[in-house]
Amino acid sequence: MSIQQIKDVYGVNDEQARALDINKNIALHAGAGSGKTRVLTRRFLRLLLEGGAKVDDIVAITFTKKAALEMKERVVDLVNKFIEQEDDAKKREVLRKIKEEIPLANISTFHSFCDTIVKENYHIIGIEPMYKIVEEVDTLTILNRIANEVFDEFVNSIEYKDKFQTVADVLGVDYLSKKKIIEDVKSIYKEIKTKGDSIEDAKQFTNNNINEFNSKYKQSEEGNKSKIVDKDILNKLQTIIQLVMDLVEAIDIKYTEEKKRLGVLDFNDLEKYTLEILKRVDVGNRIKERYKYFLVDEFQDTNDVQLEILKYLTEEGDKIQQGKLFVVGDIKQSIYLFRGANYKVFENVTDKIETSGGKQLELSTNYRSHDEIVEIINNMFEILIDGYKPSEKSNSIKGEAGFDFKILESEEKDKFDVKQLKERKVEIDELKVFLEKEDKDEKRRNEAEYVAEKILELNKKGIEYKDIAILFRGRSGILEFENSLKKRQIPYTVLGGIGYFERQEIRDLINLVRFIYRYEDKLSLLGVLRSPFIGLSDNEVLDVYNIINENNNINSAEGYNDKVKKLFELKEEAPLYSVSSFLKRLDEELKIKEILLLQEDGVQKYRNFEKFLEIAEEFDRKGIYSSLEFVDYIENLIEVSDKEAQAFLDTENSNAVKIMTIHASKGLEFEAVFIPSLDYEIEKSNRNKFVYDKFEGDKGRFGIVINHDAVKDDLYKYVEDKRKEEEKKEEIRIFYVAVTRAIRYISLSAVVKKSEKTLIKHLIERGVNLEELVKKTSAFKDYVKEKEENDEEDNIDIESFLENIDLNIEYIPKSIFSISRYMLYKDCPRKYFFRYIAKIDEDLLDTDFSIKNEEEDEVDVVKNIKASEIGNIVHSILEDVSKGYKVNIEERINKDLGEIDEKYKEKICRMVKNFEKIEKSIRINGEKIISNREFSFRVPLPNTEIILMGIIDRLDIYKIEDTKKAVIIDYKTNKVNGEEDKERIKNHYIPQFVAYSYAVKKIYDIEIEKMYLYLLDIGEYVEIDLTDEDIQRGIKDIVEVFKFMELNKDFDKYDACTNCNFCSYKLVCE
Repeated sequence: MSIQQIKDVYGVNDEQARALDINKNIALHAGAGSGKTRVLTRRFLRLLLEGGAKVDDIVAITFTKKAALEMKERVVDLVNKFIEQEDDAKKREVLRKIKEEIPLANISTFHSFCDTIVKENYHIIGIEPMYKIVEEVDTLTILNRIANEVFDEFVNSIEYKDKFQTVADVLGVDYLSKKKIIEDVKSIYKEIKTKGDSIEDAKQFTNNNINEFNSKYKQSEEGNKSKIVDKDILNKLQTIIQLVMDLVEAIDIKYTEEKKRLGVLDFNDLEKYTLEILKRVDVGNRIKERYKYFLVDEFQDTNDVQLEILKYLTEEGDKIQQGKLFVVGDIKQSIYLFRGANYKVFENVTDKIETSGGKQLELSTNYRSHDEIVEIINNMFEILIDGYKPSEKSNSIKGEAGFDFKILESEEKDKFDVKQLKERKVEIDELKVFLEKEDKDEKRRNEAEYVAEKILELNKKGIEYKDIAILFRGRSGILEFENSLKKRQIPYTVLGGIGYFERQEIRDLINLVRFIYRYEDKLSLLGVLRSPFIGLSDNEVLDVYNIINENNNINSAEGYNDKVKKLFELKEEAPLYSVSSFLKRLDEELKIKEILLLQEDGVQKYRNFEKFLEIAEEFDRKGIYSSLEFVDYIENLIEVSDKEAQAFLDTENSNAVKIMTIHASKGLEFEAVFIPSLDYEIEKSNRNKFVYDKFEGDKGRFGIVINHDAVKDDLYKYVEDKRKEEEKKEEIRIFYVAVTRAIRYISLSAVVKKSEKTLIKHLIERGVNLEELVKKTSAFKDYVKEKEENDEEDNIDIESFLENIDLNIEYIPKSIFSISRYMLYKDCPRKYFFRYIAKIDEDLLDTDFSIKNEEEDEVDVVKNIKASEIGNIVHSILEDVSKGYKVNIEERINKDLGEIDEKYKEKICRMVKNFEKIEKSIRINGEKIISNREFSFRVPLPNTEIILMGIIDRLDIYKIEDTKKAVIIDYKTNKVNGEEDKERIKNHYIPQFVAYSYAVKKIYDIEIEKMYLYLLDIGEYVEIDLTDEDIQRGIKDIVEVFKFMELNKDFDKYDACTNCNFCSYKLVCE
């Protein structure tokens, strides 16, 4: 196919068409807004249509589960377009087959792919097959427990007594007594694992340091005065580093044992075990043969271990097999350094692809942003990023563009250090400062006011609230901005849980659980006493503080008053309950919900408490913790949520300003983007005594490096300078991601102090002239956005309604199941196993039995025409008929199915006429405002990490007495023999309607008016009537079945049914 033909067939431009060369390995460097997802989905489909690949032959790796789900949807949408345009009946059938298989395609995250490999080959590496995968918060919590246990064992060991004394002598008693060493050791351990090194590797690199010490001492002895080092100090440093390495090794051993005991693996295990499996030549070759093509998205965020895995899967000798690997990414958008992402991996693979006969290609045109925004972005990053290649303009966004900034200067103030309170070094006057209500930063409030005013201006210009985003670098510091939006009645929604843990009511709850589950936590007790749950005044809290100090015992405060006494009594009860049960007990005794509801924004605070309770329930449900670990779990959850793109479910998708983190915004776009609080530091000093080197350069790898004056000038400084430089570069890339979300408007703002090294100051110091950038968009001042054609008055009601539905729920799913899988399982668990787990193609079975349509008892096969094909064409015709199109049924049959027996033509025509008959017999007392045909949905199931997906034949929305209600319609081609058969079919499909009604309520948040089953064989309909209890009961069963499917992959877990006569799996089942 020529480039022009590829452009015409796949709807792409020149650059994108070249990236669709499926015979070559390609490294595609794609800038923001350049259409990389378009290329990815079309390459996937082209491999199927023109490359001879089957769906199972292709592995597509995405960075998030959400992205994997969206890619499947995009491929299905693309296939649907091809089906509509295709005239050849056989090709249409091929496309339909592809469409049916896409939900089972190998489109997943790297860890999900590794999970598949490990589950299928668990026996090779000697692990249990029923393992669970723990999340990062669990890894941190378990690791914290293990590290403390190991530290205690070492401290009490005679063998290490002298070594700990050396630590105290060199680094100070304070460093040991407060267990700061534990935090350093955990940090080193996590860094080793993130890097993908083994403990043996780390030992070897660390020994290099010791050799460096010895070399340094020798130079000192030889008279190099610039290298004079005390030999005794060097020996002590070697002893300390060896102790730290021993601690790290002991933690690794014990952590591995604990994971085995609990039957869990973490993400690092999945990568490590996958690599182990692939290194087994026989198994590795089998897996390499099985997966013929790899498409990897967001390759700039790949780590070193993942690269090794890909090498084993795609290389033959020292070359990548031709056409086997396609990687796409943008180094400028590499923003996951903290997870071990290494953008240099992309550079290395690009070189390897080129030396293996492949190509490096670029997508340089930005179709997302207005040309003036593209010019502004180019102007900034040509200065900020070395080797930056400017994006090309597309002239695709009409109208004007805008750029603004606001920098406010803040006064230098000394901050009160609350940590002093824990150390009992706080005077009463200082405590009063701590107890005073937080003095809001006036300058930050002014910044928030500026943002809110600008949003109002944009709205007056015709930019809707839903097209505006406020992007934050971190997950805190948003309350002032929320308050400013509330004051002006600007609707907004906070996505991904950002700011949740800094809410005052959540801080109070965290103080409460810290006091309950931790020994002698005085600071948390004072926080609880001052909270509305106990409600002591500031003077009363001072009294309690004095009592505790005088008696040197936190329990001495118990008798202060009845409320305080009750709090201490409750603390004694805590061990008798699970965490979630005890929180409910605390609610009963302290009236937490009632107190929150009486406050301003009480409903939201109440909901936040409910969310906190859900976190506790999830903690309990995991069954791997004691209640005493809940505080660690919460603190780790806060740490993880600072890094995660999507930490919480958030279903609000109304016409409201979106508030989210920059990381969460990746892949999204908005008419207007505000990036406030750009005064965060980009040069953070590392206060740890030890660091594990993660850089490779002219000095090689270092392993564990110690921060001490004796060696600081060489090893530590080299590593630390490298780290700072890499982190600064990443901050610039994060800023790049933020500004490239904008279609038409960008606003930057910050509150700066003279002494701080912040991002906004870095921009200015590097030469970014913000005033000149504002001048480039001066015409925006008078700009008013013109209404689009679909914004006419007669469509306002429908459009405003659609704005409030949520088709893209913020959620991180663990598994995705369709309702059709559930229906098949309920019919026959064994058949489900053969089709979805064993993946046995029914069409390939050598059997005398014809394949039974899932909707029919009888089988229609004439000239290889199956009942499923007849069902497909009936649904296709009905879709057009319901749209009001005139359809020549005979022509459609000939086009789609070719020559078939007349009786089947008559059957199809009869079903279409019966559809029209049913339509005339149904009356809904209301105005139909929208009709969705083949309505695809995906919704999270309650209290799970499972997504339910499906397709509703028709979903009509009516306006009935000023209320919007839904009518759900499903078409069935089953043969109906009398009233009993009619009732049987109705009961059979009730679970399907349970799923449909649940999904519609979840997405639209409206009532279901009616649900109909169209029986096209007899021209009658059946009304389905479900109560809320019916739906809850049905969803509960669906959840239980899906959880069973998720956990069980063995043949003997799936029983056979008794209705086997027409089953195509009958022979293999017997």
